[in-house]
Amino acid sequence: MQDRTRLSPFLRCLALALGLALLAAAPAAAEPLAEIEPPPVGEPAVFGPGFFESLTVGATFTFGSFEQDGISTDGFEPIEWRVLDIDGPGRRALVISVRSLTGMPYHYFETGVTWETCSLRNWLNDKFLYTAFTAAEREAIPGSWTDNGPGQGDPAFAAPGGNDTWDRLFLLSCREVERYFDGSRMDAKREAWPDRLAAPTRYARTRGAYCPDYFRTDSGEYAGWWWLRSPGSHPSQACYVDNNGPIHTIRVNKETGGVRPAMWICFDGGIL
Repeated sequence: MQDRTRLSPFLRCLALALGLALLAAAPAAAEPLAEIEPPPVGEPAVFGPGFFESLTVGATFTFGSFEQDGISTDGFEPIEWRVLDIDGPGRRALVISVRSLTGMPYHYFETGVTWETCSLRNWLNDKFLYTAFTAAEREAIPGSWTDNGPGQGDPAFAAPGGNDTWDRLFLLSCREVERYFDGSRMDAKREAWPDRLAAPTRYARTRGAYCPDYFRTDSGEYAGWWWLRSPGSHPSQACYVDNNGPIHTIRVNKETGGVRPAMWICFDGGIL
C-alpha cells in the first residue's frame, strides 16, 4: 500500500519554496530601543587657576549645557551665567542664567502652593540639574539654604512664602531682584528697566515662553517675562519680572513663564 504521508520530490520542493517566500516577506523583528541620552557636549568646563579671583559682579561665563537653539540634532549649547554676588571668604558666587532656558508653569495646576512645594522647584533640582551638568560639574553646586521669609517677598503681595528650603538651584526672590539688578536705569522712552530684561532662548520659546516683539535687552534680543520664587497676593499666585522689568503677580499654572535658574557655585576645589 502506498505511504500517503510521504511527499513526492516535486511537492517537497514546492513546500520549501513557499516557506522561503513567506520568511522573506515577514517583517524583521524590531531592535530594542536604545536608552535616550543627552547629546554629547564635549569635556566638562574647567576653569584655570585664578578664575575665581578674576570674577567681578556683572561678568558672564559659561558653565554646563542645555538645549537652546531648538535644534536637538546638533547637541546642547553652553549655558551663559551672569555673576550677581561674590562671597570671597566662601569662595563662591551667586549666578543667574543670562537667558530664560525654558518655558513652564510655576506649578502644574492652580492651587495654593509655595516655593517649597511647587513643581518648578522639583524640576530645577532634579531634571534640569542632571541634564544640564555633568557629575563633576554638579560637585561645584553643593546647595545652600534659600530664604523664603517675609523679607524676600514684595510688601504689596501678602501671601506667605512658606518654609526655607535647601536648594542646589532656585529662582530669585522679589528682594533679590531689587538688590542685584539696577532699578534706576531706564530705557530712552522710560518704559523699561533694561538690567532686568531677559530674552528666552529659541528652545524656551518652543516650550511656551512668551516673548512679545516689543522690549529689547541690551544685546538687542526681544525680552520675555520670567518667574520669581516669591508668592503673589494669593497662595495660588507667584511673582514674576515682566518683559519690561517691573514685578507683578500671576496664577501659578500660567504656562508661558520663562525660567532663569540661579545657584551658588563653589570654587573651592573640584573642577573649578
